[in-house]
Amino acid sequence: KAEIVFDDQDPMPFKLDDTGTLVTLTVRPEMSLTYGLRWTRKDHERWRYDDEVRYILQVIPDAPPRVDLLKPNKDQKATIRKVLHATFKAGDDYGIQQAWIVYTLNEDEKKLPLGTYRKKRIEESVVWRLLKTVPGLKVGDTVTYAIEVMDTHEGKKGAYYARSSTQRLFIV
Repeated sequence: KAEIVFDDQDPMPFKLDDTGTLVTLTVRPEMSLTYGLRWTRKDHERWRYDDEVRYILQVIPDAPPRVDLLKPNKDQKATIRKVLHATFKAGDDYGIQQAWIVYTLNEDEKKLPLGTYRKKRIEESVVWRLLKTVPGLKVGDTVTYAIEVMDTHEGKKGAYYARSSTQRLFIV
């Protein structure tokens, strides 16, 4: 018999395979804890061994993803026919699920999807044709944009989002 012994809870039994040599346990801890192991011989129930070593299981809360707009790295002047070439990188401990260009024109925010991912780290180059995607763009406008990403976390609060620093395009 094998058990996991927590400091402030009753012991939990491991599942043993048919040979009695492989043990498994599935738990979903919500906070950090310490534990020990207890072993009992099959042929002698009285021979119980409590492991003196205390193990620590540290539960770390999910952090929001990180995203950086690498290029361009400054505001620019542009025409309405501008083709913006941008590069960003993003990372998350669970993984990046989705990315968008988020832009504002005349205080109206819009999102353009860039892709769906299932990676912990991504670095992507983006080609954004303003004339095709920004309706009503005219000389004198300012387009403010950033990259937004969403992680793959599926906890109680749902996925986390993060945005890069913003850049501006002055339409001339």
